[in-house]
Amino acid sequence: MEEDGIEPKIVYTASRIYIVIFYGLLVLWTLVSVPLLAMKSSELGVLWIGMLSFIIGMTWYWSLHLVYRIELENGDTIRLKSFQEDSPIKLGDFRRIEGPPSGIAFGFIRLRTERASFYAFFCSAASLKQILAAIRRDNPGTLFIKFSSNYFANVKT
Repeated sequence: MEEDGIEPKIVYTASRIYIVIFYGLLVLWTLVSVPLLAMKSSELGVLWIGMLSFIIGMTWYWSLHLVYRIELENGDTIRLKSFQEDSPIKLGDFRRIEGPPSGIAFGFIRLRTERASFYAFFCSAASLKQILAAIRRDNPGTLFIKFSSNYFANVKT
């Protein structure tokens, strides 16, 4: 359905339930960890408190960079959206895409370019298959790791 040479946008959005469960568990973990650290602060040294606080902070920092929305725009650009950033990337810039172990319908995928790695929520969806198939079609040098051999079967691109 191309009109005037413009390809329709393909959008993959991770399941809201999956996102709510992930961030809900992260909030719960933080709400349990921080009071425990506060109660044990007199017993633990400053270095331990600093290290554990750093781990909690880095976990939140990393988690807010998880991509929850992937859009294929104009047939040549992928837009990765997280709570922290919105990154447009050309199809040809992807070098390696790692999926969850074969047969698992949810988890995370890792999208690597020459300069950066992005982690995205993964739920087996037709729109995500179409986007990944477009990357595979336009950039045959991209390595697809841990995807089953029939993952791209019957995908319309």
